[in-house]
Amino acid sequence: MPWSGGSFTRTNGVHTGSTLWVQDRDAGTKILATRHDTHDQDLADGINATLEKSGSNAATGNLDIGSNRITLVADGTAKTDAATVNQLQSNAPAFQATDTGTANAYVIALSPAITAYAAGQAITFKAANASTTASTLNVNTLGTKALKKKNDQDIASGDIEAAQIITAVYDGTSFQVTSQLASEAGGPGGSNTQVQYNSSGSLAGSANFTFDGTNADVSGDITGSTINADGDTSAGDNAAIGYTAGEGLILTGQGSTDDITIKNDADTTVVNVATGATDVEISAGNILFGTASKGVYLGVTAATAANLLDDYEEGSWTPVIRLGGESGTDNTAGTPTGKYTKIGNQVVITTYCAMDDSLSGTGQVAISGLPFTVNGTHNCPITWTTGDRVDGDIGILAFASAGSAAVLFYVAPATTSATLGYLTQTSLNDGGAGKSFSINGTYYV
Repeated sequence: MPWSGGSFTRTNGVHTGSTLWVQDRDAGTKILATRHDTHDQDLADGINATLEKSGSNAATGNLDIGSNRITLVADGTAKTDAATVNQLQSNAPAFQATDTGTANAYVIALSPAITAYAAGQAITFKAANASTTASTLNVNTLGTKALKKKNDQDIASGDIEAAQIITAVYDGTSFQVTSQLASEAGGPGGSNTQVQYNSSGSLAGSANFTFDGTNADVSGDITGSTINADGDTSAGDNAAIGYTAGEGLILTGQGSTDDITIKNDADTTVVNVATGATDVEISAGNILFGTASKGVYLGVTAATAANLLDDYEEGSWTPVIRLGGESGTDNTAGTPTGKYTKIGNQVVITTYCAMDDSLSGTGQVAISGLPFTVNGTHNCPITWTTGDRVDGDIGILAFASAGSAAVLFYVAPATTSATLGYLTQTSLNDGGAGKSFSINGTYYV
């Protein structure tokens, strides 16, 4: 029994211990071949029960090294080798930095090689190509297995980037990617700036966020620099923002009173579209163009210049009665005022004014000071009335004179063969003072 309880004890078959030959001498026993053979065999058995340092024999049981370290150990190279701390830290047995496959078909060779797929195997590799569709992984030529995300979904275009580190776990049928996908920036992770959701579809177990795999529901506010929609909205959407290449930004909503409502910071409705309607209602305020000379194209579906209404104005103007045409002598009594409305290139004017009989002059009667210059092509007839009469003539005509800012007055002749004459101060004869003019007319600029 060379080894007993982890200790080696010498024996010659009769005596044992480190003084077995002394014990024989003291017992009067001479040297016997049988005792020598027994003793020598005992030593041989003890030596054979030890591990030879060159590795020529193997242990026959578990080794207990008494809480001591095995030092200066080489990295394992076979599946049955022990791994070093270095290999564990670098994940060398399960990591392959070189993917030799193509896009969507990833191929790696682990060293030491695995000989069979087994559920629970975790593999990490560096993808050489980006994914463009459903993808597979082949490890050590054991056969292609589908790469899946979120348990059972195929990898899609952009889920894997070139040079991205991918970790996947074999589930017995396919490899489930457990590392973050490139298409899910800010997705599941540990940072407080990342979105985390559990298998039940709740954000970190909170009811503030739910996700059913297609739609996300948030009970609070969503903040960010932009919201980038990439699809159209649908009828029945409560409040949706969409986008198409043809339509651009799309707003869709439905409500019991309005489908779309735009409010200001004071929570006041400014613009709204009634439920099921197509008219846009300005509920508060006015339409204001940020650039001058801009307007609205009316009655057309394209930018047609003839349909552009780009000016509207209301105001007052100061009429001046003159003798001698637009630049003649001022013969106005008091300081009369007039009103005007300009719509596009059309100006509507009205005024009442009177001559100052204390002043006199010669030449054509005119009223200057129109708010806008008359177009340079056509005279525009102006309606006017007066209590005065004209000696020997049948009536008085008034025109907004082309290219000027004045109304000129003419006397219509008694016969058709005569020409128009100028209305003058002396032509007016009402037997009294303060010859008056009431004007109401339209001209074009």
